[in-house]
Amino acid sequence: MKKRGNISIKAKLLGVITPVVIAIVVVLVLVSYLASAHIIENYSQNLLESSVENQTSKIESWLDENLSSFQMAKTTIEQLNPDDAQLQTILDSYYGYSDNYPDGLYVSDSNGNLLKASKSTKSESSPTKSTWYTEGLTRVNMTIGSAYKNAEGVNVISASGILKDNSDRIRVISADMTLDRISIIVNSFIEISGTILADRDSSLISQKLGASGQSSFYQDMAQRINDQNYDFTTIDGEMTVSQEVQGTDWILVSYIPKSTVLADLVALRTRMIVIGVICIILLCVLIERMTHVVVKPVKEMTNVITQMASGDFTVSVNPRGNDEIAVMGYSVQHFIESMKQMITQIGQVSQILSEQAQSSKSVSTELNSATEIQSRSMGELNSTVDQLAVSVNEIAENATQLAGVAADTKKDSDVVDVKMRETVEVSEKGRQDMEKVSKALEGIELSI
Repeated sequence: MKKRGNISIKAKLLGVITPVVIAIVVVLVLVSYLASAHIIENYSQNLLESSVENQTSKIESWLDENLSSFQMAKTTIEQLNPDDAQLQTILDSYYGYSDNYPDGLYVSDSNGNLLKASKSTKSESSPTKSTWYTEGLTRVNMTIGSAYKNAEGVNVISASGILKDNSDRIRVISADMTLDRISIIVNSFIEISGTILADRDSSLISQKLGASGQSSFYQDMAQRINDQNYDFTTIDGEMTVSQEVQGTDWILVSYIPKSTVLADLVALRTRMIVIGVICIILLCVLIERMTHVVVKPVKEMTNVITQMASGDFTVSVNPRGNDEIAVMGYSVQHFIESMKQMITQIGQVSQILSEQAQSSKSVSTELNSATEIQSRSMGELNSTVDQLAVSVNEIAENATQLAGVAADTKKDSDVVDVKMRETVEVSEKGRQDMEKVSKALEGIELSI
């Protein structure tokens, strides 16, 4: 029979417990990470939405502040009905008045004449064809228009409107606000009518949102804005929130890389994995030590039982403690002691049987001697029987002779009588001898 390979209990325990512990640790780490990530994402979403609302409020306040200032200047000019010299003085007074529109206000009429502050560097080759002029013709009040690059290549956005100063020419009053200010307020970008108004990357300002060469994030965002889908989402790894700026057609988009939000959590996950691995190693060592302590007595008893199965009862077990394994050890030790006593008793019985066998051998020797004696007696008896047979033959012959003598002469009757008497005596003696032979045979039978 082929011997089966044995697998130790320690290996079985480690083989079962270790994968289970690893699976538990992995599940705990994953569940903790996913739950924490979900909480952080929700928290980040709330922060982004709050940030967008805050930025929107700042932009609205900034716009309202500037528009109020523009509208006040426009109303003042309309009430004064100044001539060109007075209008120039008013425009000069607004130059450098605010960092939001450092060049101040400027006016262009339908003839293409541009009035601006004396110190202003603004230049227009054809004011009536400019973005701010064409948009201002459609507005009575000062309103924010489209973003564009002015003649100096600066990204600006203009607030313009028709100036009602009772002039015989149509005039449009306007002011340029640099988009750098908006870029300082927002931490992402602003889209207006498909054009990027402000962005972290200044090179993208005034570009069409989703234009060729832009990242997939901008292209996907352009599609969502076209669909008017402003819900929170994650695009190309960016957690994104969109919101309309009240009073304008601006869309403020705030986003933050998800990896940045989850950076600390990822680091925590890594630390948890490292700690989990260390705990698994320590647990494996602990299990190995515990199983060694528990399995060692079982292994010793296994060796003892194996030796007992091969007939060696000189072994012994030294159980310690009061647990189930110790109770098993005490039972095995008691069994060994019982087997030793049984083997001792068997030895004593064997000694007695040996002595009885020796006695039987002596009796057998005596019986052998008696048998030899009986054999000799039988030989002597056979000789006696042969002698008796000879005597009987002699008697028969004598009887035959006596019968012949009796037939020949009556005279010899006395002699015959004497002979007959002798024959009778011989016959009696033969009978007695036969009785002796019969008794001797009975004695032989009893001896046998």
